[in-house]
Amino acid sequence: MLGGCTTTPDSDYPSLARRPIEMRAQAVNLPANPPPALPEPVTADLATAILALDRDGMAGSAAFAAGLPAAQTAVAAARGAGPESEAWVLAQLAISRLDQDRAPTTLALAETDRVLGARGVAGDYAGAAELAALQARLAAIAADQRATLDRLLGALTPR
Repeated sequence: MLGGCTTTPDSDYPSLARRPIEMRAQAVNLPANPPPALPEPVTADLATAILALDRDGMAGSAAFAAGLPAAQTAVAAARGAGPESEAWVLAQLAISRLDQDRAPTTLALAETDRVLGARGVAGDYAGAAELAALQARLAAIAADQRATLDRLLGALTPR
């Protein structure tokens, strides 16, 4: 049975023995830790885009903060009321408006994700640190807003 695994020098199959080039490849000494690449500078266009995304995200955050007291008041007024009551419907509407108010933040986060991903795919890492920092900040704001909306909705859910 093992005879079928052997090859003759004139067989059609290549040898599995090491080739001379493979021997040389082992002799190449690569540095253990290559020096870190310096971050590429942010272009003026990218800096403008980052500032616009930041401004949009903060506008959504400000609108959400401004609308939150009205939504909290509406939810407090509807506490214990059933879905058929006017207070419950008004609280749902207030929560919906609050969710709409956060749209600039979520849109800025989505656009930041898109820009960061597209630049990474293209191998263009200029401004990656700035974009990643903005992405993290907007994601934290959006998560806090989502948690607040969930709490408000939870207060309306009959137990």
